[in-house]
Amino acid sequence: ARLETGMALVESPRAASQRVVSDVHILSTGTEFVEARSSFIVVQVRDEQNETQFSGRRTDRLRVVDGGLRILRRDILLVHYVLSRTISLFF
Repeated sequence: ARLETGMALVESPRAASQRVVSDVHILSTGTEFVEARSSFIVVQVRDEQNETQFSGRRTDRLRVVDGGLRILRRDILLVHYVLSRTISLFF
């Protein structure tokens, strides 16, 4: 319903994005939580011309639920000082 109001921010045409996660390290484990750190690069291309790249490190605190993992907290540290409008790609 919100998309039909014209008040929602949408990409048209939708941007293509690629995410690469590497250097995954388990920092701590327990019966209820797991903490992990990783590095990432995210590339987003719009209109086959405009390319934006983000890179950085993230630390995740994961909760063990029914044999699986759920994100409890995520801290992202970007290496960029100036951010583009496409930062919403993380949220």
